[in-house]
Amino acid sequence: MRKPTAIVLFAFLLGIAATCSAQSAEELKDSISAKESLHIDGVIENQKNLSLIQELEKCGNLNLKKEDYENFLNSVKLLAPQTTLLILVDKTYSVGTNFDKIKYELYNGEPRLKMTPETLKAFKAMAAAARKDGIKIWPVSTHRTYTYQKGLFDRSVKRNGIEHANKYSAKPGHSQHHLGTAVDINSVENSFANTKEAAWLAENAGKYGFSLSFPKGAEEITGYAYEAWHFRYIGTDAVEMQDKYFGGSQQKFLEFMHKCVFKK
Repeated sequence: MRKPTAIVLFAFLLGIAATCSAQSAEELKDSISAKESLHIDGVIENQKNLSLIQELEKCGNLNLKKEDYENFLNSVKLLAPQTTLLILVDKTYSVGTNFDKIKYELYNGEPRLKMTPETLKAFKAMAAAARKDGIKIWPVSTHRTYTYQKGLFDRSVKRNGIEHANKYSAKPGHSQHHLGTAVDINSVENSFANTKEAAWLAENAGKYGFSLSFPKGAEEITGYAYEAWHFRYIGTDAVEMQDKYFGGSQQKFLEFMHKCVFKK
């Protein structure tokens, strides 16, 4: 009497096992399909990234190492939204009067020393660090309106001629000072280049997001004479990218962002 019961029970257990096996096989199949899909998606994404990197590399006339591809692309993606902070203003590109009424804060309450809030915060942090090293730095010229810059340029032309003015002064609309992120520090005399303050800035300004706009020996690139005192705030991430991939040239870096990333 017990044998049929045992047979039925055995058959029942086999049925459960078969069902479980079928489910496990189906789940395994789904799992494999999901992994394959993720792999394919990953390959496609990698191919897209590689194509984008190669496009940027060609556009910027760069010669990147393959091991730098990922970090380079990440830097581009990080800085891509910074269209205002990294705007290109030079002898070719003008901002007109667009920055005449920017949001600004005053340095030590001085009406003529206006900076963007982000720039002022960074400058104060840099000045505090300099003091700890026995160095004193302060701004002597910051934001300028279109009209103010026009007066400076016109007077330079009148005193020294157009060729000299073009080398040592910016036409209205073409000055980084319009942005509220450019700062002339301590002095605008050539002798500043030989001071301990200039040496400290050359070594440390980048840590606070400031970049020397018109370096020595870069006149053909920037169009301006060497100015050891003129720094522009572009942020620490931008300085890092500028130094790593553009030989420390702010002009080349900003031209790349303008042409290849912002596509202006």
